Amino acid sequence: MAQYECSECNKNLHGHPKINVEGNIYCYSCAKEVVAALDHATEIKHAKEVKAHDVQYERWKNWDEKRKLAVPSTNTQMYITLGVAIGCAVLMANPIFFLLPGLVVGFIANQLYFNTQKKEWIRSHPEPVFPASPSNSFVRDRIELVGGVSGTPLSSGYQKKILERDGYKCQICGEVFPADQLEVHHIKPQARGGRHYPANLVTLCWRCHREEIWFGHKHKMR
Repeated sequence: MAQYECSECNKNLHGHPKINVEGNIYCYSCAKEVVAALDHATEIKHAKEVKAHDVQYERWKNWDEKRKLAVPSTNTQMYITLGVAIGCAVLMANPIFFLLPGLVVGFIANQLYFNTQKKEWIRSHPEPVFPASPSNSFVRDRIELVGGVSGTPLSSGYQKKILERDGYKCQICGEVFPADQLEVHHIKPQARGGRHYPANLVTLCWRCHREEIWFGHKHKMR
């Protein structure tokens, strides 16, 4: 069986969660700090990209709304189609012509008129570039849980064992709490197959647990 030590604090990780971050193994607590530091620059860049994206999208949205107002509305197009169909029926002195051939001619005439109006408006008002979605590459999206989905699951009393193993300390904020203020977190959610394996369980205070999002976790109170 492979033995692991945290690359940051040298803690023996036997029976503890092991998080692979960019090829290095960390305990849960150190992994949180390392990932936060690595992602800080990306978060700043991403925030700028999101802001630029929103500004560009708002510009395109305003253009699109003006385009819709400038070209014939659906009702106007319907009146054009019906008008041409009725005109054809009158000219042909045959009301039956209105039923199909007249409507087809009306539809074609409407499309030609609509497309002409649309092209003319776009020629005078060039379409802004539709913004691409902001790109990002967060380290937290590439982390891996090592050995957390195998082994012998703990019994129904696993909560007490994990709290004792972690010294009643939240593995994110690092504070020690009474047992009634701590919760045992499944790193890989139970809904996704995570079980009561020691390497998949970690002690968190209720505040940190509620905000945890790694591996798709969503607290039931959130």
